[in-house]
Amino acid sequence: MQDNKEQNEQNIRFTVFASVNQQTAKSYAISEAGELIKGSTGNFWGGAFLTEEIPYTDLYVYLVKLQSGDFITQGVHHTLCEGYCPKDAIRTKEAFPFSDKPGIICIDSDSVEKFGITTIEELNDALNKIDPALTKAHKVMSTSASSNISVDGIEKCGIKGVHTFIPIDKTVINKTILEAWHKRAVIAGYGYAKVTKAGTIKINSLIDKALGTSNQPIFEGGAILKDERLTQNWLIKDFPGELLLADSIIPLTDQEEAKFKRICDELSASVQAEANFARQEYLKTHSPRIKKRNTKLTEQQSIEIVNQAIDLKRLPAEFLILLESGKEVTVKEILDNLQQYHEVPCVHPLEREILGKSIIYSNQEKPIIHTFANGGETFFLGHDVAQATLSGWRLEYNQFVQDFNITHAQVLIGGKHKIMRKVSAELHHESRTSYEFIEQEELRKMYANEKIQVDERVNGEVVYPIYKDKITAWVTHEDARKYLGGWRFAPGKQVPDNCFNGWQGFAVEPTPGADLGIIIKHIESVICKNDPLLIKYFNDWVAYTFQYPERPAGSALVLRGEKGCGKGTIGHFLRKIWGQHGLHICNSRHLVGKFNAHLADVCFLFADEAFYSGDKQHEGVLKSHITEPTINIERKGVDADTQPNYLKIFMVTNNDHAVPASKDERRYCVFDVASERIGDRKYFEELHAASGNKAVQAAFLYKMLNRDITGFHTGAIPESQGLKDQRLASLSSVGKWLADSFTQGYFAINDESDGFWKDEVSSEFLLKSYKFWCNSYKVTHHGFNSLKKLGGYLGDIFIPMKVKVEVRRYIRGYNFGSLNEAILKFENYEKINLGIEIDNNSLDYYVYPDVNDVDKEFNLNIFDKQKKISRNLKYH
Repeated sequence: MQDNKEQNEQNIRFTVFASVNQQTAKSYAISEAGELIKGSTGNFWGGAFLTEEIPYTDLYVYLVKLQSGDFITQGVHHTLCEGYCPKDAIRTKEAFPFSDKPGIICIDSDSVEKFGITTIEELNDALNKIDPALTKAHKVMSTSASSNISVDGIEKCGIKGVHTFIPIDKTVINKTILEAWHKRAVIAGYGYAKVTKAGTIKINSLIDKALGTSNQPIFEGGAILKDERLTQNWLIKDFPGELLLADSIIPLTDQEEAKFKRICDELSASVQAEANFARQEYLKTHSPRIKKRNTKLTEQQSIEIVNQAIDLKRLPAEFLILLESGKEVTVKEILDNLQQYHEVPCVHPLEREILGKSIIYSNQEKPIIHTFANGGETFFLGHDVAQATLSGWRLEYNQFVQDFNITHAQVLIGGKHKIMRKVSAELHHESRTSYEFIEQEELRKMYANEKIQVDERVNGEVVYPIYKDKITAWVTHEDARKYLGGWRFAPGKQVPDNCFNGWQGFAVEPTPGADLGIIIKHIESVICKNDPLLIKYFNDWVAYTFQYPERPAGSALVLRGEKGCGKGTIGHFLRKIWGQHGLHICNSRHLVGKFNAHLADVCFLFADEAFYSGDKQHEGVLKSHITEPTINIERKGVDADTQPNYLKIFMVTNNDHAVPASKDERRYCVFDVASERIGDRKYFEELHAASGNKAVQAAFLYKMLNRDITGFHTGAIPESQGLKDQRLASLSSVGKWLADSFTQGYFAINDESDGFWKDEVSSEFLLKSYKFWCNSYKVTHHGFNSLKKLGGYLGDIFIPMKVKVEVRRYIRGYNFGSLNEAILKFENYEKINLGIEIDNNSLDYYVYPDVNDVDKEFNLNIFDKQKKISRNLKYH
């Protein structure tokens, strides 16, 4: 292995094989007519392997040094760093598996010519369109061994294929990633239908799925040229970038899967006639060969054997297999001598021109032939015609199970066996796909009158079919979809194969181009009132939620405003982008209620007037939803299940008191939405049209996913006036008593209080004043019913001191300072704004002569029995 160049640079691992006999390498010679002759690769191989570990930025330099006949695998050996393979060790996947450590993922693009791609740069642009995650990824791209071959200096072929090597943080899900990229390539227009010799139709793309196998060889260093007249212009180019994060590759959404299927159907339909003709020709050629080898077979049986091989990949005893040694054997010969034929290379069972890709495995007495061709295929070997040629009822049974698997699966949830049923998004008013978890017995009742044959009983020459209801038939079938690991919701992550991941991705593919003018304008001028701090926080928060769907936001956006101001429009816009994982609720029980299964697969929660800030129990649940790393999901009839919390909460309300906010609040960013657009019909028609436009949603998602949020922290909440108002409304009873006392300008202990402000007040007097206020407002559970508890709060704000009450008697109290000083201290401590401005120049007491005319008394003046005393209070 190579030494680390820098300790802080991420290293990647892969395996390199240096061929000794060069039997596996691609080679070229020249025919007598001067044409190129391509030598086929072989399965047998001998040579040394080496597990390389290098900084990913050195990958280009390393690949340039490889020689003809060398090849790479993405998998690495479990234990050995180097070794020698006297024969075909490369074909054992278990020896060189994928891992959870950094390595490489390789894209094999053999079909560039079909899409008019003539340069490496053009292919790089195409790959970036397929998945934007590839734009920032480090890539090394090299032309294949069959590209740019020249005879006597005249190029006979251009770029036939390209290998794209991408450093990745873990290789264990390479197969899943390549499958997703293949489908997205087809969706992006880089797919085509290929008709095989057997008449089957394969949907290929710029991304070959065969490299989803850890031990598939990737030949580098160019071809072996067996004539001096031959030359090759091997091209390799480095595209610097970042280490690709495997979990950043988002699984396909339901909409993408549907689009992929539709395109595949269209491509298949375009070559169906060609496929039908190819199949008939294939049957004419191969079925007679089988019948000739076994004269007991009828013509129809031999045809059916070939059909089963094509349609079901099941090979009966009479089927013929051509070994790469040139010997032709029957499946029966293989079955009778499994150990002899174990790991013996053969040609493709259906396409004999494909060499170097297939091998026989005993597979623990369940023999198979596995081939790397066509993205990887497996053929099952049967003992006789009956095993490979399934009865009609068996085919119908198998087809029923496959169809039922599309919408149903068995899962363990809350420790109980349930049948998960997928409910179509078309049935949901917000187009959300939902999942129901049903008891097997309850679902069986629904299908009690629908039966299907599952077996047969033979009594002499009479065959009796055995029927079961469809639910029992499905549950007991070996291919019934089931997830023993249970149901999981893991946004942007891969889960073990025995778990079902409820994450479906975003509703749209991030794509730039659409006009976002009205959306940005509404966010900046209406929601944020052109406040630069609020604009930045809003956009950073939204970008953070999209870029990190696997994390709770840690804070909530709270939009407060009048009806019709447009505060909910952006909430609906964002919810649509989240698709399956965005939910709009209008009732508090859906936010804080006991049964909350609807939150199990939700990332973006749009709470529209769905929270009552005066309920302490609700307050605790809301705070937990915002910041806690886990959430308890409780379904009816199922034990509560704790899962990671992925909620990002977006709240809108008309209420002044929207959320419970403390003085050190870091959970809520409150926006006072502008009312200037209320009633502007033309403006909102344009806004609603844009928010419902898929292209606009895709462009906004692209903008947010590519927004630089370095240094952003969701807890760094801007000090908005809206947040201060929430703190004021959320004050404890003692805080509200102080606020009212400061507002009226004195501490009252009864209705006859003198109305004077006192800089120094005793604790006893303050406690009496507090209790009087509580009684006046019927506050019973105030919690500050003793001097000690009240003092614990006041002592944090004001100066404790001895207050003189008689000539030589002092008792405990507090120095508040002037009324203005007291208000400022209180506002700074609670981080609020009382909205009171004291004019210090007008704090003198004016004494008015006693009058009997009540009409001369002013409403805002405070009077006692002997003097009419006024203080100048200004409200803003």
